[in-house]
Amino acid sequence: MQNTFDFSTKRQSAVKLNSIHFFIVIVTFLSILSSCGIKYNPVETFEGQDKKRHEKAETYVKSKYPNKEYSSLAFGTTIVYKPASFNTLDSLYAVKKEYIDNDELRELKMSGVEEMIEAYRPKAQKDLDQVEYEFEHIYYLAKNDSIEVNHDFFVFNYKDSIINYTPFYNYSIPANKKEIHNSYLFEFHFTTDRDLYISQREKDFLSYFKAREEELIREPELDSFINHTLKLMTLANRINSIDFKLLSQHISLSFIKKISNDAIVESFGTLIALEDSYNNVIGYERTIKWSEKDKVYETTITFNQYLELDNMKTITKES
Repeated sequence: MQNTFDFSTKRQSAVKLNSIHFFIVIVTFLSILSSCGIKYNPVETFEGQDKKRHEKAETYVKSKYPNKEYSSLAFGTTIVYKPASFNTLDSLYAVKKEYIDNDELRELKMSGVEEMIEAYRPKAQKDLDQVEYEFEHIYYLAKNDSIEVNHDFFVFNYKDSIINYTPFYNYSIPANKKEIHNSYLFEFHFTTDRDLYISQREKDFLSYFKAREEELIREPELDSFINHTLKLMTLANRINSIDFKLLSQHISLSFIKKISNDAIVESFGTLIALEDSYNNVIGYERTIKWSEKDKVYETTITFNQYLELDNMKTITKES
């Protein structure tokens, strides 16, 4: 099953064509082809052409990694790059479309728009080979107990041939985190196992962590951060909450149990937000009081703003 996913990221902040623009590009493109004497019947929609390009990208990746299990996940919004000569034709076709949509065929004929289209078409025809289509493809490569998540970019020419392939970045996750990763990638509800729509708080949670993912693209810390995020989401599912106070409490308990499995927690203390000079939260701190046999301890745990462990210090208290 193919997914066309509108990635709200910095790398996709370039011009994204709306449906009217799609129509104009295709009409311009097909009209130029017809003027070259090329038969193009039946006329395909932009979506149909995009689907074919996606299938070619999938075939390319499969052939590139024959020893790994490939799974297509999603495609980003297609960005169309056109030479300047297409801009005038696009504008003229937009005007023509408006006449047609308004059922003003007589006005269209009198406007001279169609004659102007014919006049500007030869220049665009010469520049047809400069039209390019770019999109991001996300896919899994599975081998043994590990899954590699890949984000690659493909560029196609106007003949729908691949002219550039750029591996953008990737990270690895355990195979047993595949389902929760799908919730992360596609922003599904994840705090319960019920078939519900994702809540706004869950969306905000994922957006917060995805922003950090972008900052870590091609950085060595990316793998550990993604896996930390998936563990947090798994914990959130178990406790049915994404509240940092509750999440940090459960994480703190797991750290204490690593120190001593016989530890008895007496109090978790308050989760304190750590701020910089601009009042931005840069981390959290929590002090846990616990005992083992006849001794009492205090462990202070410092997290970064994503609840990753920064520091942990344990002292013995008088009982």
